[in-house]
Amino acid sequence: MTREEAAAATEGELGRRRLGEANDAAIAAGVCGSPWMEVDGEAFFGADRLPHITWRLSRARLSAKA
Repeated sequence: MTREEAAAATEGELGRRRLGEANDAAIAAGVCGSPWMEVDGEAFFGADRLPHITWRLSRARLSAKA
């Protein structure tokens, strides 16, 4: 992708439409901010939750091995 193509995709009509669609989907899903992540249906909001997600994912791996 060229620099011009990237600019058109982010600053042009296509980029605006995709951003609007992403915002609508986030609102419909109940997202309340950024960063927002879901793990097995549990929502995590905020960068300070990254250690919780790491812990949760490590437990899921351990359970899968058992």
